[in-house]
Amino acid sequence: MSIEVVNPTLLQVAWIASKKDFPDNSLTLIVKGTFTLVPNDIAVQVESLMVTGDIFEGFNPNKGLIYESDFAYYKQGADLLLKGSCYTPDQKAMRQCEVSFAVGGNSRTLTVVGDRYALPSMMGESLSEPEPFNTMPISFENSYGGLDFEKNTVGKGLEANKEGIKWMSNVYDSSLGEKEPASFLPFNRAWSQRAKNLGTYDEKWQQDRWPWLPEDFDWVYFNAAHESLQVDGFLNGDESITCKNMHPQFSNFECHLPKVLPRCFVVEPDVDEEFKEIVLSLDTLYVDMDTQQLQLVWRGVTKVKTATFSELTHVYLQQESIEGPAASKDDHQSAFNVLITPVAEFDDIEDEVEPEEEVVIEDTQDTVIQDPFENAINQSKIQMLSAGFTALSIESIFNSSDPSAKLSEQIQAMDSSSVEADKIMNQSQEQMKQTLMDQGLSQAHIDILFPGKV
Repeated sequence: MSIEVVNPTLLQVAWIASKKDFPDNSLTLIVKGTFTLVPNDIAVQVESLMVTGDIFEGFNPNKGLIYESDFAYYKQGADLLLKGSCYTPDQKAMRQCEVSFAVGGNSRTLTVVGDRYALPSMMGESLSEPEPFNTMPISFENSYGGLDFEKNTVGKGLEANKEGIKWMSNVYDSSLGEKEPASFLPFNRAWSQRAKNLGTYDEKWQQDRWPWLPEDFDWVYFNAAHESLQVDGFLNGDESITCKNMHPQFSNFECHLPKVLPRCFVVEPDVDEEFKEIVLSLDTLYVDMDTQQLQLVWRGVTKVKTATFSELTHVYLQQESIEGPAASKDDHQSAFNVLITPVAEFDDIEDEVEPEEEVVIEDTQDTVIQDPFENAINQSKIQMLSAGFTALSIESIFNSSDPSAKLSEQIQAMDSSSVEADKIMNQSQEQMKQTLMDQGLSQAHIDILFPGKV
């Protein structure tokens, strides 16, 4: 039996068989959110990118890793990662510039220099003067390394190129020296920084623990960030992000995490706890300064009866704010039941309502609407008609894969002011809430179904 996902949020959810709790079977649930970074403000949520595996520069596995796989079994602390470039202040050409990345109490500063090469000399080698630059990618390709360097196989500075020129690194950590790879990107799991934590895979492991991980496996293996950007524990979700000299307009770019709190539940019928919450930890923060995009990943692990999770029927995902108040588990279970209830069952509920309580939608040929959700939608359509929307534009909104975004586009096309736009959107949402309340839903349930603006 496959697991059905019930997810009324903008977040994405996925799961894998975990190898954490030997000898028990376990399930790792992964929740991912995508946000737009806004200078001096809170990041704005958008529809999430898919949960994904490793992504390499140019989609070439022989190049640097730019996004670490979301499919980690477990992380014992949070990773802080960033993809970006150095932009010199006011875009003035410089030979050297510092960049820094900070989240909460963790930070790292790197030195970026222009292109330079090694020159033969009486003492071995000397370096040319760095060329002035305006922009420089902070990548492992621009850091110290080479094919035979187990800490960074894609870097430069170890050997000459085909033309016989040995180009030296552009990015380094002055506290570690120029011959240590430096970036804010994830380390490749095959490099020695992470591979040393894999443990021992010998005959004893094969006999005693396979397919679980070795007894000497170190869970820090799944942390891909430099140790200075690994959090002792997990993120709260309200930390500040500061990036220095990594934006063309803002030399000091600062913003805040969006205070999002995912709630994730699994359903296992015919047991004492059929509706079980999986505690999630915010263990990965990934900033893409080139696109001003933020990825957050939450992870939770739970024991299961079978290796294929065949006893589970549903994964239910909801979203709240860390500022609360948090909805109870019972509230979430009731909202989940509403979302999975077939329309036919609502017909049975409506049959019990007194005739005078039936809702007749005017201007729709006196059709009686017996499905509460369909009723709410029709009430919203009438409200939008009175607000000036055309019937064609209304249908395009409700038939869209993202009605909220389509509604925003339509409002802009009508040249509505921001105040008018908010009024229209709020009126539509309030009408839907009222109709659902008239159908018997509690305020707590409605607040879960409508956690924010339409």
